[in-house]
Amino acid sequence: MPTVTEYTPGTPCWIDLSTTDREDAMKFYTAVLGWTDYDVGRDGQGAVFAVIKTDGEPAL
Repeated sequence: MPTVTEYTPGTPCWIDLSTTDREDAMKFYTAVLGWTDYDVGRDGQGAVFAVIKTDGEPAL
């Protein structure tokens, strides 16, 4: 997967994934794309927010 360092103005660049099984979702994305993740917080209702990393850097 190429590393993107900038976006042309107006280019969509954010994707959310909602899942009831975060661990299995990350196992899948790690196996298929080599991604890892790290937690960045929780909302008041228990939802976990995470950022995907590729090659050790946040995927932006």
